[in-house]
Amino acid sequence: MTWFKVDDGFWSHPKTAMLSDAAVAMWVRAGSYSCQHLTDGFISPPMLRMLGPREAVDELVEAGLWNTAPGGWQFHDWDEYQETSETVKRRREQARDRQRRARAAREKKRATPRDDSSSVTGDVTRDNTREFSTPDPTRPDLVGTDVPTNPPTPQQDSDGGGTLVPLRRPKGGREVAERLNATAHSAEAHMIARQYVEHAGSAVPGKVLGDIARSVDECLASGVGPEQIARGLVAWHESPITATSQIPSFVHKAAAKQAQRGRSKPTDRALSAMEMAETLIAQGVTRE
Repeated sequence: MTWFKVDDGFWSHPKTAMLSDAAVAMWVRAGSYSCQHLTDGFISPPMLRMLGPREAVDELVEAGLWNTAPGGWQFHDWDEYQETSETVKRRREQARDRQRRARAAREKKRATPRDDSSSVTGDVTRDNTREFSTPDPTRPDLVGTDVPTNPPTPQQDSDGGGTLVPLRRPKGGREVAERLNATAHSAEAHMIARQYVEHAGSAVPGKVLGDIARSVDECLASGVGPEQIARGLVAWHESPITATSQIPSFVHKAAAKQAQRGRSKPTDRALSAMEMAETLIAQGVTRE
């Protein structure tokens, strides 16, 4: 089974906030279809009958989530964010090889003569250790991450009749203060984030704005200038990535791309991105 990965910030990203429900549904259905049939993000016209209306295709192309391709449409940067068909086939072949080796090992064990003294326990053990298949999970990352920092310490009951586990202490002022500190960001970072949102032309929830500002603060703390941050925000806006935690990565990549500016004629989309960055910088995104 393959998984079509959807970023947890997809629902509120400026590039998707203005999409119709039909366009969002088509993007998800098409991604699931491509993963199942290993098309590497390519969608052919006959599939639209099951995926959605043609108007939704135009929305996805305009938003930069799909690109037009010979004979159909292609997910933007599919191989950067999803498994390729080659990777999936290799993984499946490795799984089949493991199963073959496991079956061979079991057959070899059955064919090996056993000592009569261990016949009873051997039969019981073998019958009760057979592998059970488990249903497919609803998501691939099943490992829990919500682990308390200080788990309760078991204590032996005084009468020896069991183990006592203390109840978790209710959250008090310290926990609340730590949570508030974790969501704080500087006024300068807030200003840069607000400038970005205004020029992005989309409504952005307050939580997302705060996440953007905190990522900007991270860049400022590492010594990155506002001009470079502005260009990085534009690069993030132009990409299909919706996670605000990736903004610092785009900021550093934007610096490298800026060094190559002028070597080739930029496309209209690249010009639009650079103009947006220049506008952000010109309207006061500078450090005092």
